[in-house]
Amino acid sequence: MPCVALINSLSSVLQVNLKLFTPAPNRRRTVLLFVFRDMTKTPLQQLKATWEEDLQRMWQSITKPPHYDAYSFSDFFEVTRIG
Repeated sequence: MPCVALINSLSSVLQVNLKLFTPAPNRRRTVLLFVFRDMTKTPLQQLKATWEEDLQRMWQSITKPPHYDAYSFSDFFEVTRIG
């Protein structure tokens, strides 16, 4: 699980993106690029799966404008991961 400071920062980015840019669902999604530099023996696929779960939890927990409540994370953001 990512550190609390990272989760708080990323949650803020998600919220601000929705407020400032007023994105339309499934149109020109914002790309989030994550670079995994894990020095443990945890397999990359497991890290990616855990991170995906964390992103979904963040999306559920942020305050969204009412007209975005029915939409999912992937309607607005495209996630790219490298490691």
